[in-house]
Amino acid sequence: AGRRPQPRLRLVSPRHLARRPDVALWLGRCGQAVQAVTELEQLLIDQVRIRGNDHRETLLTRQNLANRQAEAGDPDRSRAELEQLLIDQTRVLDPDHLDILLTRSSLADSLGESGHHADATTAYDQLYREFVSALGSDDEDTLITGIKLCSRTRNRAQQADASVGPGQSRNRCYSK
Repeated sequence: AGRRPQPRLRLVSPRHLARRPDVALWLGRCGQAVQAVTELEQLLIDQVRIRGNDHRETLLTRQNLANRQAEAGDPDRSRAELEQLLIDQTRVLDPDHLDILLTRSSLADSLGESGHHADATTAYDQLYREFVSALGSDDEDTLITGIKLCSRTRNRAQQADASVGPGQSRNRCYSK
């Protein structure tokens, strides 16, 4: 009877860990979302082993993994991962930490992509106010969130404006 070879422990340097998210990013940008997910899953295993579950880089990898899962066609898994990540981030990070806001933004994206448009709009509205409060109205992430909110509310605003008269608008995202 032959002996099974023992699994080899991969040696991973800090430099190696730092470069691997870039590999996954570029795989995703090249349209290889499934390969990006695989790379991030392997990276996450190594990060948990070396840095632990609560390390900021581990949490960022989890967020990137969830976002790539959605791109790879698995929005339900992505949403579940983001919901669990948000719980863990809230436990580990300061309540106003940017990573928490970005995870909530990804969750709002996930809601919209899965057809929960009203919930996504509500989430973006709340997020926009929190981004303005935390980062200011000129911050890039604030502006992106505002654009997402505006795109979600445009049709509703057009309908509401029709009821208030010409030249008036009820919504800050739309004007005639």
